[in-house]
Amino acid sequence: MMRTKKLLLSLVLSIFAMPLFAQYGTKKVERTFDIKGDEEFYLEIDIDAAEVTVKRNSRKGQIAVNIRYSEREFEYDLDFSEKNRSLDITFDKKGWVDSDDNNADAEIEISLPSNVVLDMRSKIKAGAIEMEIGGLSLRHFNLKTYAGEVMVDFDEPNKIVMNSLDINIKVGETQLRNLGNARFRRAEIDNGIGSLDIDFSGDLPNDAIASIDLDIGETDIFIPENFGVKLAVRKFLFLSQVNVSGNFRKSGNHYYSENYDSKNKALDLEVNPGIGKLHVRYR
Repeated sequence: MMRTKKLLLSLVLSIFAMPLFAQYGTKKVERTFDIKGDEEFYLEIDIDAAEVTVKRNSRKGQIAVNIRYSEREFEYDLDFSEKNRSLDITFDKKGWVDSDDNNADAEIEISLPSNVVLDMRSKIKAGAIEMEIGGLSLRHFNLKTYAGEVMVDFDEPNKIVMNSLDINIKVGETQLRNLGNARFRRAEIDNGIGSLDIDFSGDLPNDAIASIDLDIGETDIFIPENFGVKLAVRKFLFLSQVNVSGNFRKSGNHYYSENYDSKNKALDLEVNPGIGKLHVRYR
């Protein structure tokens, strides 16, 4: 669904943006940054508005950044420090209110190396976000968005155990795929207004902890059958519709999967529902 919407959006933008770029000027930026050494590298991404793609780079030890934008509407800065082992990517929209054209589009593609241990922190105010980031070496992953569509997919296991995963979405449609492959020790997911789909499939480490906080919207949480799960649902009075299906047994304030005691891989999951429907089921 999200991919179809994104394709339609890109098609519409490609049709209507051509006269705009011809008038204002399109600028393309292609930069690469080579990373040496084995110590942790810090990546900071701060974007006002764009279609953002993050993926794995086939080249080891290299971050590639490609930007296409209207020079009249946006400005950027790439601050790379070999000494501090850091890269700050900043992309600003000029004059949100006074801009002559608030529909100018921008595309940013960031390719990350799989062999470098990364501390990745992103803040994206608005846009369509697609991150296919399996097979990397993420020690920390932080994503905060204010409005837009978000898809994060760990299509391959993270090469190291991730200490923390933090995703905060204010408004929009969000899909988190193969989240078990993030191999997090602790995850915090905060969803404001909009639909949220979470699939915990993948190579989750033993005794992982995840906390999900919801405000308004419909949420589907899928858990693979090979996980042992202890689930706590903090119900929000009559405004929350909670459905826990599958082989769970209730004991006190918790639900336990039937295989919880026999599985080495266990997920300790706490969900705080808001206004809307919550489904927790096995896949």
